[in-house]
Amino acid sequence: MKLEILREKVEEFRAENNLGKKVTRLLLEAWRRFYMFEHKAEKGTKLEDRWLGLGYKSTYNKGREKLFTPIEGQPVIKALNWWKLTDKGVEVFKKLDKKIAWDYSYSQPIFDGEVI
Repeated sequence: MKLEILREKVEEFRAENNLGKKVTRLLLEAWRRFYMFEHKAEKGTKLEDRWLGLGYKSTYNKGREKLFTPIEGQPVIKALNWWKLTDKGVEVFKKLDKKIAWDYSYSQPIFDGEVI
């Protein structure tokens, strides 16, 4: 039941913000990481400085949205890189966080790609 409600809310959010499915998946994973690992972040770390994505350049550099940027310099091609939110990414992330209240039961379905 909760998963269906989450799916509906994510679809509404995606439509309201004109986001593609792949970018929405990346944003959901960043949202999951934010809450699942918030206890490991240094106190006072700004949202835009948090390492919220781990993946290849080909995954994170797609789309018109440009919500993520490498944490430092140019990403290494064909290697996993850490990513953080751009200014636009922070703005969209905050909209997502405002629209959908985090629940720890969302973690596994988001991780498994069952939400979108």
